[in-house]
Amino acid sequence: MLIKTAHEMFQGGMQLFDFEDNGFMDYTKPHVQELYSSVLGSDAVTLANLWSDLQTTAIPEARIENATEKDLSYFLLAHNWLKEYPSFTSMAMKFSRLGVRSTISDWTWSMVLRIAALKPLKIVWPDEFDQPDSIVYQYSVDGVHFQKNEETHPTMSKDPSWYSHKGNGPGVAYEVAMNIWKSEIVHISDGYRKASVHDKTIYEEPGGLRDKTQPGKKGIGDRGYRAKKGTPRLPVCTPNSHNTEQVRKFQGRARARQETFFARCKNFGCLKNKWRAEVDKHSIAFEAVCVILAYQFENGHPLFEV
Repeated sequence: MLIKTAHEMFQGGMQLFDFEDNGFMDYTKPHVQELYSSVLGSDAVTLANLWSDLQTTAIPEARIENATEKDLSYFLLAHNWLKEYPSFTSMAMKFSRLGVRSTISDWTWSMVLRIAALKPLKIVWPDEFDQPDSIVYQYSVDGVHFQKNEETHPTMSKDPSWYSHKGNGPGVAYEVAMNIWKSEIVHISDGYRKASVHDKTIYEEPGGLRDKTQPGKKGIGDRGYRAKKGTPRLPVCTPNSHNTEQVRKFQGRARARQETFFARCKNFGCLKNKWRAEVDKHSIAFEAVCVILAYQFENGHPLFEV
């Protein structure tokens, strides 16, 4: 196996992106570490641990067998692509030593797929949530929208089913639940939904988050999870003027923490900018980013405490 220390991962990244000749090789300097993260989306400690797990995991779709230095270069390119979202043409021009455009595109996507395949390892519904004596308030939940290019429609110039009221344009939607008590992603809805699908609709899908939530346990969400008059309430606590000030503050911090997570997602260009590729690939990139953020939580970058 080709295991790398954090310092070796740092050196490899700086050399790949040609920073070694510009006085940026001192790992101890904060501005150098910031430069590294701005290009690759994570610090060297996070990347070294993720790289190690790709070589040791029992998940076949994620595992890298007999890794080489070239594999490591493509691993770093995949992180750069997720972070900055350059075109594969520009990547091929910059990294021609690693192959032509089709080679770089194929190998970059191969690494993104492997990172996303670590989802069952890093995004797990906690066993304690299913215990009768577990804490009542378990997770925060919300939907997040990301922009995409306009889909063609056979009769209309625009397909309204893709419209996102959050992005004021075509988009895709996901549901995410965060552990309130730890920096953990505990649930992501399977695949994308068209942005016109309501958050509550996704929550109520068979086998989804509502079904996972045990009787007597609750999540915390925004007003979008309120039940319509005459329909059963969801196990989600929403803003309520009758709550005590302490409860309102607690729930408000949980919702704010969820938004902080979404902001971290949108630090990655593939999620911040309009998606250019086939829409079916978007969920792969999103899950890869969520896996990376889960590694960041474990390596010195947790969310704030509620």
